[in-house]
Amino acid sequence: MTWKLTGRLCGLVVMVALVVGMPVGQRAAGAQTKTIRLGIGIDMSHAEWVLIAEKDFGRKYGIRVEYKTFETGVGGLDAVMAGQMDVGAVSELAGLIAASKRGNIVGVARPWYSGTIGGLAATKEIRSPADLVGKKVAVHPGSGSEFFFRFFFLPKHNLEGKLEVVNVPVPEQLQAMARGDIQAASTWYPWLGRLPQVVAGGHVLQQWQDSGYTSQHTLWMSKRLVAEDRQAAVAFLRTVRDAIDWANASPTNWAEMAKIAAKAFRIPEDLALSQLNYNKFVLDLTDDFLRHQMKAAEFAKQAGLLQLADLAQHVKGLYDPSLLKEAAPDRVSVTLMK
Repeated sequence: MTWKLTGRLCGLVVMVALVVGMPVGQRAAGAQTKTIRLGIGIDMSHAEWVLIAEKDFGRKYGIRVEYKTFETGVGGLDAVMAGQMDVGAVSELAGLIAASKRGNIVGVARPWYSGTIGGLAATKEIRSPADLVGKKVAVHPGSGSEFFFRFFFLPKHNLEGKLEVVNVPVPEQLQAMARGDIQAASTWYPWLGRLPQVVAGGHVLQQWQDSGYTSQHTLWMSKRLVAEDRQAAVAFLRTVRDAIDWANASPTNWAEMAKIAAKAFRIPEDLALSQLNYNKFVLDLTDDFLRHQMKAAEFAKQAGLLQLADLAQHVKGLYDPSLLKEAAPDRVSVTLMK
């Protein structure tokens, strides 16, 4: 009995010594002391967030990741700005406009890009861009699909001022096409995938990349999270890095991510995998990405969505590369911030 008691006491002493000797602020692996809440959309560009939560990638860094789905990523970002969520990811316009007007979120990385997940859906009568003259085309206001259509598609095909652009939320666009209210819509998957079933003869006239557009998400964090628990914010970025590296490591892992996302988004697994293949998941912050954001800000200014004197300085002020530098220094290549 004496030996057992002594052994337990020794074990306790060792544990105390380890805790006392731990660097200040370091989270013990497996001790999940902080929950990070994500506001995400229901398309496959958000599959990585479901993967992170469902496979508990944050456990290694002492965090628990939870998510709540919204109809689009914009809804998730709205929840971040309202204090209901901690992190969101959206394409160019939505994030830039929100961050500029509210000021309570900060861009920390690029987690995703794609030139093929979106495009221009058209009725059977529209066989070429020239057929859109005099027609009505819908865009989802403040989205990457609007940026593509107005900034890339219209100028490339010399269609500015030759058709009517109307604002229609993306979940309503296909029904509007089926009724004949519009003849085309700038949209993205999963809605592009539903096009043939909803609109007789409906087809994809162009993918985003056909007009030179690649949509890119910004990972936006609540400034409150960064201020109150910077280490949790850094731990989250390390979690994202690990999950993305895991998903990209093999076709088996990629298929598992599709399966996990299919369950969360309530779509068939084969459809989830086919749509997942349009996506590229990364974690980085580069000068090229910031220049792309500046182009989006330029468009937003032209469209009257932003009123700013120095767009370049403003955009750079919305991003903080120090968090990713701390979490994964090899993923940061930024000189424009200097």
